[in-house]
Amino acid sequence: SALTVAEGVEVNDPVQFEVTLDAAHPTALSVFSLDAKAHSSVTLVQVVRGDAENGVAASLTRIRTGEGAHVKLVQIQLLGSKARRWNAVAVEEGPGAKVEQVRVELGGSLSACGTRAMLGTPKSEYDLDAVYFGGEDAVLDYNDVSVHTAKDTLCEMHTAGVLTGNADKILRGTIDFRRGAKRGVGHESEDVLLFSPHARNRTAPLILCGEEEVEGQHAASIGRLDEAKLYYLRSRGLSEAQARRLMVDARFAPAIEKIPLEALREEVRAEAARRLDETC
Repeated sequence: SALTVAEGVEVNDPVQFEVTLDAAHPTALSVFSLDAKAHSSVTLVQVVRGDAENGVAASLTRIRTGEGAHVKLVQIQLLGSKARRWNAVAVEEGPGAKVEQVRVELGGSLSACGTRAMLGTPKSEYDLDAVYFGGEDAVLDYNDVSVHTAKDTLCEMHTAGVLTGNADKILRGTIDFRRGAKRGVGHESEDVLLFSPHARNRTAPLILCGEEEVEGQHAASIGRLDEAKLYYLRSRGLSEAQARRLMVDARFAPAIEKIPLEALREEVRAEAARRLDETC
C-alpha cells in the first residue's frame, strides 16, 4: 500500500490500518509507503490483533518527508501469546521535518521491531516513544537507530517496559553522529520494571561520534518493584494488584497519551492491565 500527502495538505483525521490474525487468516504480510510532501502533515495508525495458532504478522513501513513536513506513526500490537511479530520502519526526512513514532508492543511469543531514521538534512527531527510488555516465555528484540549526517538534527528515543514470567528481552538503541552532524543532539533512555526473578533483561545503548560538536546522552533504569512505593500505595487503600497497575500506568502513560484515538487508548490501557493481572 502507498499513501502520498500533497504539498501543504494537513490531514486532520488519522489514517487507520487494522489487521486481525485468526484461524482463517493466520498470516499477515504488509509493506506500506508514506510520502509526505513539503509542509504537509498526517497521522498513520497501524493496529494488529489476534491469537491464531502459529500466527505471523510481518510489516515494513517506509516514511519519506519533504521540507517542514510532520508525520506521526502510531503502531499498536495486541497479539496473543501464540503469534509472532516482525516490524521494521525506515525513515528519511527533509529539512526541518519531524517524524514522531509511537510503538506499543503488548503481546506475541516473539516481538521483533526496529526503526532506522536517517536525519540527513538540517534541523530534521525524529522522536520515538515505545512501550512493551513481555510475559510467559516471550522473546522481545528491539533495535532502533538514528543516523545524523546534517547540522542541527535532533532525536529523542524513549522506551518503557515490563517483564514478567520467563520473558527474554534485548533493546539496542544507537545514536550515530557522523561527520557533518554539527550541533546534533540525541537522547535515549529506557525504564524497565521486572515483576519476575526469572525474566531476563538486556539493554545496550550506543552513541557513536564522528563529529566533535554534538550532544549525546543515554540512560537506563532497570529494577524490581519498589517495595516502599508499593507499601505507600497499599496504605492509601489500594490492593497490591491496583498498586502494580498504577506503577505500570505511570511508565506507559507518555506513549499511550500520544495515541490519537480515545477508544484505542482505552483498549491499550485495558489490555495492559489484563495481561499484568494474569501474570502477577
